[in-house]
Amino acid sequence: MKKLKHIPEGKMTSKSRPFVYFLSHERDFSLYFTQTVRQLLKAVDCVIFYDDGEGEDCDEETRLQDILQMKLAVIPVTPEFLADTDSRAMREARYAMENDIPLLPILQEGGIEEEFNRVFGNMQMLSMIPGDGSEISFDEKLKKFLSSVLIGDELAEKIRSAFDAYIFLSYRKKDRKYASELMRLIHKNDFCRDVAIWYDEFLTPGEDFNDEIAEAIDKSRLFALAVTPNLVNEKNYVMEVEYRLARKQEKPILPAELVPTDRGELELYFDGIPVTVNPYDPPALSEALVDMLQNIAIRENDSDPEHKFFIGLAYLAGIDVEIDRRRALRLITESAEAGLPEAISKLIDLYNLSGVLRYNPEKIHFWRIRLVEILKKELSKDKSAENCRRLLDAMFDLGRDTHLSHREDAQRERVRVCEEALRLAKELLDLHNNEWHERYLAFGYGELARAYSSARRFDEAVSCYKEMIAMSESLAERYSKPFYRRNLADNYYTFGKFYYINSRDTRDPIELIGKSAAIYESLCSEERSEDNLNGLCDAYGTLASINKSIFARNEKDADARATAEKYLLLALEIRKEQLEAFESTGGIGNLITAHGELARFYRNVSLPDKAIEHMLEEIRLGRRKYELTGSPSQLSYLNEDIKDLVEYYVELGRFTEAQKWSDELIENAKKYTYEPHSHWNGVPGHALISAYQINGEIYEGLGDWERELWHRKMAVIVSEENAVRYHVTHLSTTYFKYSSLSGRFYDRGLYDEAEDCARRGFNCAFRITKEDSIFAGHQVMKFATEDLIYILEQIGKPEEAAKYYPCRDIYNAVYSDNTENAEHFVSLGRMYLDYAETRDADERRAWRLNVLKLLYTMGDVIKSHNGFEELYDTLRAEFPDEKLGFDHEDDGDEFID
Repeated sequence: MKKLKHIPEGKMTSKSRPFVYFLSHERDFSLYFTQTVRQLLKAVDCVIFYDDGEGEDCDEETRLQDILQMKLAVIPVTPEFLADTDSRAMREARYAMENDIPLLPILQEGGIEEEFNRVFGNMQMLSMIPGDGSEISFDEKLKKFLSSVLIGDELAEKIRSAFDAYIFLSYRKKDRKYASELMRLIHKNDFCRDVAIWYDEFLTPGEDFNDEIAEAIDKSRLFALAVTPNLVNEKNYVMEVEYRLARKQEKPILPAELVPTDRGELELYFDGIPVTVNPYDPPALSEALVDMLQNIAIRENDSDPEHKFFIGLAYLAGIDVEIDRRRALRLITESAEAGLPEAISKLIDLYNLSGVLRYNPEKIHFWRIRLVEILKKELSKDKSAENCRRLLDAMFDLGRDTHLSHREDAQRERVRVCEEALRLAKELLDLHNNEWHERYLAFGYGELARAYSSARRFDEAVSCYKEMIAMSESLAERYSKPFYRRNLADNYYTFGKFYYINSRDTRDPIELIGKSAAIYESLCSEERSEDNLNGLCDAYGTLASINKSIFARNEKDADARATAEKYLLLALEIRKEQLEAFESTGGIGNLITAHGELARFYRNVSLPDKAIEHMLEEIRLGRRKYELTGSPSQLSYLNEDIKDLVEYYVELGRFTEAQKWSDELIENAKKYTYEPHSHWNGVPGHALISAYQINGEIYEGLGDWERELWHRKMAVIVSEENAVRYHVTHLSTTYFKYSSLSGRFYDRGLYDEAEDCARRGFNCAFRITKEDSIFAGHQVMKFATEDLIYILEQIGKPEEAAKYYPCRDIYNAVYSDNTENAEHFVSLGRMYLDYAETRDADERRAWRLNVLKLLYTMGDVIKSHNGFEELYDTLRAEFPDEKLGFDHEDDGDEFID
């Protein structure tokens, strides 16, 4: 029977590294497996299991039972994975969650976060999408995540030593699911909570394990036997080795009959076997366990927070017990409430990183504050270097705890905590003047700088950044380690980016980021690692951006233009080198981005041929990536690049060249525009609508009216179909297409057709207002009303146009950016109430309810308006039971399910 493959290969013992399962959509395996394995093994010493789909199939039951032995499941999250809800990967992800196995989702593409949250709930994830360079690196986040979930050997031994006793569980490998069930049934007895169950988890028995199994049986107080017909239908290791060892060592034997098994066969092959117990009969199982474990001083350490913590970790990670996260959370929380710092840290990780509990920022913040309080007390008693570091780490984490960062009081608190941490770091450097504490002080200046920056205290942030740089320079000079040089380069980069974003000064940012680039150039000359190349490329890219902004402000600055081009070309060469050295779809994506940056640059400096050269290279690489993945999302990215090229040709008036791509643009859009991922990145069908619209512009430029008209009409048709298929608000897109078509009819002197399209656009906006809400429709109604008035006036129907003047005036007032004019929403409501009086009873009621919802939505803004309360109260009295807002209910379940 085929089993899962694993890396590193070779045999393992039960005390070996933690087991991690890599699962992915079948299209994603070849794209992300090698990269993910490299990242995982770099971060933690573990064994990674996987099924690459090659060779003999692994049957579903065996695979799922194997997954139960995993301590973590890692998933590359892509549009394909989220869209294919019936895939093996999605089934395995759900199975892992149902069986309390933590998940590590690694986001591979942008724009799919919302759909991920819809499918998996409020679960934290790591992202491979590059940030601005100032955030914690992916590798650091990964390492922290893994350390929060996986238990190392040293801690595992402490956990094992905390158990009161061991039961040796013997079973056939094909009965693994029954063994897991028996563990659960034994631990349903609360008096067995601190009794571990040893079993050769996920091992292939052989002579390598004989000594270990003999030792495990020897230290066990009870030999539990999972009885099924598989024990007697052929000779096996349980029969030949394990049971005989237990008899030889005179261990009490508990045969638990999980599946009815012939008693005569059992007695034939298992000499002296006791009467079997029905494990599904709780009183019978409990009585047998009490009888066999009666001499053990069970739960004698129950009041000890550390003991509870270790037992909680055992149930959390499944160390010699089944995974029971509710019991684990209860025990760890009790330990944390008793003031055990390790338990508090674990709770913070569970709520923040683990993939076990739902992300809970309020609880994270509460426990961070509690941890700092406890560690301060410990430091007052013992100012050891280790206690210093623990407190500083906790304070820096509290300072970064920005889940309420939009609130001024939260920002003030962040500054206060970081200031206190910095003061403490200075005191401790005087007490422990060593390399570690110098690093903490430099880090403290950086954290306080970021806190000041968030609080918009620019000058103070600059001062702290300068101190951070000074200390980083000193460390790099005195210790000459690549780590300190890289850290200095990153700090130069962070400070330079801060300057660039928060001031119009470019001299200092260029100098700082130039220093970062120089260090990374030196590091790359020593080791052209992926991290070093990424750091250098980020620096080059930012230097290019700064010089582009200088050139944008002064087009006569030829030096800035030449410098921007130089750095963009250097970044391009790095991306080419990375793709060659570290072949991956991510590398192709980075190279596509580099060509895109150059294309935009050459467009801005009016060098169309060079711009087109890089746009064509984007498309070539996009085709390569699509050929590798075959995924609709990649096709959509490729088509966006084709669309950019076509639009640029149209902008240049090179319609013949644009037309060469037009059919492909439409055919590609048909293939992916209704794929589920399209819902996450924009309006479903929008790509196809856009393709038809662009083709209309191409044929307009070519003077082919018939083809232009056909494509523009197709854009309208697809848009209207979307409104029927999805939601009435999609008619806003339809309105804009009718508006465009109306203009083209008017330009050609086809006035009746122009008026008809303008009226159809107006009706689209009106339907949104009527069928969805006035609030959703009023902006589209403003534009639609102005379009219709304009066309009617131009074609000689001023009296007809005048009928729409009052509507136009109200819409213009409502649409104003000046919030003082928000009171015009009352006028808007009254306008629709007047209209409602002209309709039948049912429609009149619907419109009046619509106005009530508008007033409710805008209540905080317009309640001071004289007519608001009277109008609102009148309408509310008509609809006393109507739900107007949204209820946010919390079921209270903290666990991800």
